[in-house]
Amino acid sequence: MKHQPWILTVIAVLFAGFSAVFADWQQTAGPYGGVVNTLFVIGNDILAGSDSGVFRSTDNGASWALSSAGLDDYSNVNAFATAGSSLFVGNDGGVSVSTDHGASWSSSKSGLPDFPVGALLFDGNDLFAGVVSSGVFRSSDHGAGWSPVNTGLNTYSERSVNSFVSMGSSLFAGTMGGVFKSTNSGSNWTAVNTGLANLYVWTLVSAGTDLFAGTTAGLFRSTDQGAGWTAVNTGLTQTDIRSLLPAGLSLFAGTVKGGIFVSTNGGANWNDVSNDLTQSSVKGMAVKGNTFFSGTHGNAGIYASTDKGSTWAVSNTGLTATAVRALAVSGAYGFAGLLDMGGVFLSVDGGAHWTAMNNNLTG
Repeated sequence: MKHQPWILTVIAVLFAGFSAVFADWQQTAGPYGGVVNTLFVIGNDILAGSDSGVFRSTDNGASWALSSAGLDDYSNVNAFATAGSSLFVGNDGGVSVSTDHGASWSSSKSGLPDFPVGALLFDGNDLFAGVVSSGVFRSSDHGAGWSPVNTGLNTYSERSVNSFVSMGSSLFAGTMGGVFKSTNSGSNWTAVNTGLANLYVWTLVSAGTDLFAGTTAGLFRSTDQGAGWTAVNTGLTQTDIRSLLPAGLSLFAGTVKGGIFVSTNGGANWNDVSNDLTQSSVKGMAVKGNTFFSGTHGNAGIYASTDKGSTWAVSNTGLTATAVRALAVSGAYGFAGLLDMGGVFLSVDGGAHWTAMNNNLTG
């Protein structure tokens, strides 16, 4: 079809008009929050890995700023690790490295498959990455190059690594198919699942001489370097454990839809410390000094506690990790519909402030 000159002229004018209208965008003041997958303390800074990139706080969680410049992929930041002066992040785009506490990033994924990275650990002189469905990869040159080290990880479930922890000369990997142990820097892996029944392991931590595994079916403890595991779930009302945080003589457990629990006797008993948490799915936890932080799902963002979890307060200023799926305006009222159980927020001042309006809203 032959285009008429007047049509082309109108199109050009329309695009020119759009260019003028949309030349300048400004972020509204919220609604703050978002899905937070992991929290990490480095020096005086706190880093939050979210579904929308990396956020950094330099004032103990009072405010947050996006710190994702140079990331290959902003989505699903799952893990952090440090090696000397370098900071590494694992996400859906692979691995990236920063030498300025996360202010800027560059790719560090040569040799890695094109799958999400769910776990990172620096141990000795080696950096390890757990890649979804592809297993464990090792770098001996601070992330410049990677090689697979999967001997003993034979199935899809075993090669889907969610967490690492080191204890003495041993390295442990928590996978969709249980816990695996290596005593030669990842060159070989052996299943250590006695008492664990090959459960889906979300997280692993060491606390003193004990090893803890958070699974889809509760918390398990090993007192013999993974040779045997025992369930330690007394007091837990939700047994899908997504995060664990040792802090002094206490151990904190973040659950799915069950909030946060704490044990002061090695996991023998647990007490609920979820007061004031409006979102009960907790995937990331960290402690800096006397302040505890919890990263939640459901767009509730980050909470902080200065009394070991007895009370929690929202710590989201500047954390614009919220996924907004719907917007509507009625007169002076603006409504935002948030993803992942975030609910509805209301603004009456053009987006300068937002308030959750979720009474009687169950989803």
